Amino acid sequence: MKFVLDKNKGFQTVSEIASILSGEKFRMAIFEEDLTASDIVFFKYTPITSVKVERSFSKYKTVL
Repeated sequence: MKFVLDKNKGFQTVSEIASILSGEKFRMAIFEEDLTASDIVFFKYTPITSVKVERSFSKYKTVL
């Protein structure tokens, strides 16, 4: 699992943002994307997964 997560740059970015929002880190990291401090606040309520995608996987599983 670590191998998959290390390849996923988006997960690393979201993890970094989560640690900033939770207060674990007090310094802004340098992201590949152009994110400002006000942009990071919007990530507080961003879902990691989509329920619609999970439901479609369940439906496909039933069909198969």
